Amino acid sequence: MNPEADFIALLEYKKTEEGGRTSYALSGYRPSIKFPFSEMLTSGIQNFIDKEKVFPGEIVKVEINILSPEYFKYQLCENLEFDFREGSKIIGTGKIISISNPKLKSKKIPLLDSRMIYETNKAYQNKIKWLKQSPESESEWMYINFDNTDYENCIHEIIVRYFNSEILFVSINRNDSFQTDRMTTIAKIKTYLKTHNFSIWDKDFSKIIEFNKIGILRKGSR
Repeated sequence: MNPEADFIALLEYKKTEEGGRTSYALSGYRPSIKFPFSEMLTSGIQNFIDKEKVFPGEIVKVEINILSPEYFKYQLCENLEFDFREGSKIIGTGKIISISNPKLKSKKIPLLDSRMIYETNKAYQNKIKWLKQSPESESEWMYINFDNTDYENCIHEIIVRYFNSEILFVSINRNDSFQTDRMTTIAKIKTYLKTHNFSIWDKDFSKIIEFNKIGILRKGSR
């Protein structure tokens, strides 16, 4: 991460027919940003992560530097939504994933909606380093014995021991992903264990447990 970036965000550029740009934007693009709590607009440099250009309708993860950050001191928080504009025209929307400038960070923790959990999961998938079960193991996958009457308690212990953050995000699909807490996660995922592939992330989307409906799981981090 660029140490000078103020925050990382996930952006969705509007399609041209929805009022978005008519051409692609290059990394370093500098539209205006409008946060929902203020009428003031600020300029925000978008440095794309893993891309050089973004077309209308695409989603991209970016590092953003804003102009005059002192005007937004202690007012930004993770998961805060905003829009970005060319003049008065809204060309896209974004949500803050993490904040690196401590002078901007608030203590508020709003809920992350299903679509953004799912899209953030997708954005980080190619960054994960999966952990092998042991130095001798050739695979990172761990078998879940669904025939064991105590398997829910076993999975609960894995979740509680692996994650440090109390807030967790469960990514299933665009409509059914949700935010939960570490101690009650098993109660909320048990109906998906044999029917869906899904992932559980910590608050910072830095640690993950991935579940496969055939009865295996693996742990990783980025």
